Order: sequence, then structure tokens, then C-alpha cells
Amino acid sequence: DVYDTPDAREIAALEACEDIEQAVGGLARRKLRCDAVLAGLVRWDNCARAAEFLRAWEESEPLFGCDLELCFEAVPRIKLKSQAEMAKAGAIVGLAFPEADEEYIQTYAGEWDPDEIGEREKQAFMEALEGASMGTANDDA
Repeated sequence: DVYDTPDAREIAALEACEDIEQAVGGLARRKLRCDAVLAGLVRWDNCARAAEFLRAWEESEPLFGCDLELCFEAVPRIKLKSQAEMAKAGAIVGLAFPEADEEYIQTYAGEWDPDEIGEREKQAFMEALEGASMGTANDDA
């Protein structure tokens, strides 16, 4: 199952919060790892709001960052199993980091173990990320 920890559940519950900045501010100085943040955000229905939270979280200079590279490192650890979950994660990361360099993206994804992330799941993530960063994100992802 998707990485399930109290921290991830807490992030998931924050979707109900109207004010993203306030939600992020309430977590200040917490030792939340990128894994927990991304695992919680994948449970949100709205990818754009999840990306807004991720961007705000990273900009708040948390103790443990959640930049593009750390998001890519977190993906295998949060054990997303379906192509739909991978596409959602890709859309969130793409919307949060629209300036992401194609070369970096290919390098980071190339480090994923094929035994942990299948080719179809990887492709779903990459297509959603590229679509989101180019402004053609599928809101149904």
C-alpha cells in the first residue's frame, strides 16, 4: 500500500485547509521528510492545490527539503503501485516545479530501480510531469 505514516496522513488531511500558506506555516520546524509530504499529497483530489502546497512547503525552507531531486528520490520509497497514482505524483511534481530541466528529469528517473517501478508506471509519471510543466496537465490524473 502507499506509504502510510502518521505524517503522510496528516498531510493528506490538510487538503481541507482553505489557506495553503497557513497549512504550511502550521508545519513549520517539523521534521517532515519529502517521502511523507509527497505520499500525503498524492491522496489529495486536486493536483494543482497539492502542487501549490509542495511549492509553498519547499519555499518555507523546511528542515528536510522537498526539491525536485528529493521528490524523485521519494517516489520509489512511497510505493505507488498504479499508473494512476504515478500519473498523479508526476502531475503534482510537474506543477510544483514547472521550470524543471528535461535532462535532470531523465537523469533522476533513470536512477529508479526497474524492479521497484515498472516501465508503464514510470511512463505514466513522466508523461504527467511533462504535461503539467507544459501546462497541459490532465486534472483527472
